[in-house]
Amino acid sequence: GREKTIVHGVAKRLKTLLEKQLKVEVVLTRQRDTFIPLHKRAKIAREKGGKVFISLHCNATKNRNANGMEVYFLSEAKTKEAADVAKLENASLKYEKDDPQFALNGIDEAYRDIALSLLTAQFLKESQDLAADIHNAIAQHIPEINKRGVKQANFQVMRGTMAQMPSVLVELGFITNTPEEKRLKSSS
Repeated sequence: GREKTIVHGVAKRLKTLLEKQLKVEVVLTRQRDTFIPLHKRAKIAREKGGKVFISLHCNATKNRNANGMEVYFLSEAKTKEAADVAKLENASLKYEKDDPQFALNGIDEAYRDIALSLLTAQFLKESQDLAADIHNAIAQHIPEINKRGVKQANFQVMRGTMAQMPSVLVELGFITNTPEEKRLKSSS
């Protein structure tokens, strides 16, 4: 419950700021405290003609000292740590049914990986650049935060937006770290 409350609060404030400062329409995939399956989040972005997809999360681990933010773009994970984060974020898939709109459902895993790399290549550079820009902006505005870097991993939530728009996933901080959870709850 803690993550969704924090993330939804950040998303609503981010929507207000982006619409005011950039004069763009921002669509939240979740208006209320309801679970939206990962594939439906991407589907909402596609149906609304999204130009950019940003997925907000709070990290969690058994190591209560782990802290900091990191930003991911969609690609095969390069490190075990990145793969573990993707595994954690993809965990809700067990509660979902496959998206009938998602072209890669039912495709053999080996072919799926090839198709994924081809589809993501189109927006790979833009996604990587966007991830770096977001990471640098957070680091600049919150200098005390531990900067864990820009990473790549295979997140299901972003797969459905591939070949449509640049996509990134932001881990805002660790809710399993008491001081960081306090900062995440703070409006400042």
